Amino acid sequence: MRTKFSIKHSVLAVVMSVALAAPIGAATPDAWITTKTKLSLLTTEGVSGTAIHVDTILGKVTLHGKVRTAEEKAKAESIAKKIDGVLEVRNLLQIVTPPREKAVQLSDDDLKLRVEKELQGDSSLRSRYPRRAPSPLPAWRLRPPAVR
Repeated sequence: MRTKFSIKHSVLAVVMSVALAAPIGAATPDAWITTKTKLSLLTTEGVSGTAIHVDTILGKVTLHGKVRTAEEKAKAESIAKKIDGVLEVRNLLQIVTPPREKAVQLSDDDLKLRVEKELQGDSSLRSRYPRRAPSPLPAWRLRPPAVR
């Protein structure tokens, strides 16, 4: 009787371990693909891996950032395509040559200040769009509650 009980438990343990184990043909996790792609870019000669950002969703890799040449852009894409688990590569890398690099590095805050200064300097906008006082309530309090 005790032998039957231990055999049943042994069989159950084997079945559970097989069922809980990852299937052999399982998809590679996105985080792993992103990490492998980023490491490959960082360790490849002729590719500025720190300037290239990598996002992965359902095995589809998106490269974005700035590179200096078209060759660097193509090389980054070919590296990403070689990573196990990558289904597709979307290359959104921008080619920015060194003379234009300074103009592109304008920060968001600097750009916002420049736009606000220009808008304030335009007298035709002042009369048409009077400045509104900020609300004392936080923005999340101004939105109506969600209907459930």
